[in-house]
Amino acid sequence: MAPNLYNLTVLDQSPTFIYSPYREGDLNSSWKVFYSNSPDSSYDSTHNSDNLASGTSLHSTTLQGASLQISFVGTAIYLSGSGTAGSYSTTLDGGDAVDGNPANGYLVSHDGLDYEAHTLVLNTTSTLQLNVTSALMTVGVGDEGAEQIHGLNHPLEHSATITDTKHLAIDVASDGSTSLDSFFTTNGNGPFNTNHDAQGYSRIDTTGKGSKILFSFSSASAVFVYGSTNYDHGAYSVTLSPAAGVSTSTRTFNSTSKWFAYDALTYWETNLDRDKTYQVTFENLADGKYMDIHQKTFPGSNFRVGALKGWSTGIDEFFIEFCGVSNRILGFFSSFL
Repeated sequence: MAPNLYNLTVLDQSPTFIYSPYREGDLNSSWKVFYSNSPDSSYDSTHNSDNLASGTSLHSTTLQGASLQISFVGTAIYLSGSGTAGSYSTTLDGGDAVDGNPANGYLVSHDGLDYEAHTLVLNTTSTLQLNVTSALMTVGVGDEGAEQIHGLNHPLEHSATITDTKHLAIDVASDGSTSLDSFFTTNGNGPFNTNHDAQGYSRIDTTGKGSKILFSFSSASAVFVYGSTNYDHGAYSVTLSPAAGVSTSTRTFNSTSKWFAYDALTYWETNLDRDKTYQVTFENLADGKYMDIHQKTFPGSNFRVGALKGWSTGIDEFFIEFCGVSNRILGFFSSFL
């Protein structure tokens, strides 16, 4: 029997969305990120200002043959965005390609799936513009053996609470000095920096290829790691040991972004065994490019069986969604696209 099922929203800016050929570039040759309150006209290409993103993100492309994929363990996925029917196709778990037919704010949806690992892939088949904003997935989090809830619109049956344990990567003292939190360790030549914008958004970062940031944990059924994305970030890998969920081997991500964005979900995994101790290893794969960690979060399981729960990973706090699925309004992007 599967663990309790939750609705988890992962925003398009998360590096756990794998974009091809590139996650950031020109619309006609790559994917490109837009923010609702950060028009291109305000971007400082000299980088004398930090180009901190404002508003809601959206990834867009007009490149025929562009693709994206996202993997999860669960029973449903709803990919939010906008596009034209027939201008893209999707496959689930390597099955037959299905022509795209957007409806109700979703590019594609699958529910009632077997509780197991799934991978959704979207491919563009024309030069018509396609936009992606988030993926809502029903995933397993909580104690194994609890009652299952199928579907995204199951009525709320009981009250529920979620407790989560957070560990910021950097401890900032009252005098402004910084140090690495004891839950984290580093390995490799670095350099490792603990005071990079510590007062605004503390993080441990490195620009050294092969440099690693590690942490271990137990008594948790899921883990979420947050950091930043920016133009000077690059590829990194994450290894979970022992393997679990969709992290059956080392996974590679990329945190490159035109805009500087905080609280990007740089790694997450669910369906973990609370009786096991896990180690997570981040490794920088690009010399001279940044890789960082702001915090790790472990959701607890203080809830009653049968309650519908939901998380949005665009912010640090987890919260209960009483209304199930909420649609994005995409019209405000029209002035930027």
